[in-house]
Amino acid sequence: KNTDVNSLIYYDSKNDVTILFFFTEGGKCVYSKLIEDVDDLESRVTEYNSKYQKISDLHWTEVKAGKIYNIRIEKDEYTLTTIISV
Repeated sequence: KNTDVNSLIYYDSKNDVTILFFFTEGGKCVYSKLIEDVDDLESRVTEYNSKYQKISDLHWTEVKAGKIYNIRIEKDEYTLTTIISV
């Protein structure tokens, strides 16, 4: 256990999806990660293209309540990770 990181992890075993939320000491969420199978890449990109402003391949942005959110996808051989940060 890393005591320097305040996080919450949710795992959906039925769909094999993991979501991690990372918080400041004050409890404010500063970023999240969605980890899923790399086979979901095409549908996830299509979804993000319709919801967010595309910056480049696998990178989008959204302005909500005066804050800029960066959404990016990292992929490797087996997994796809969406990272959302403020």
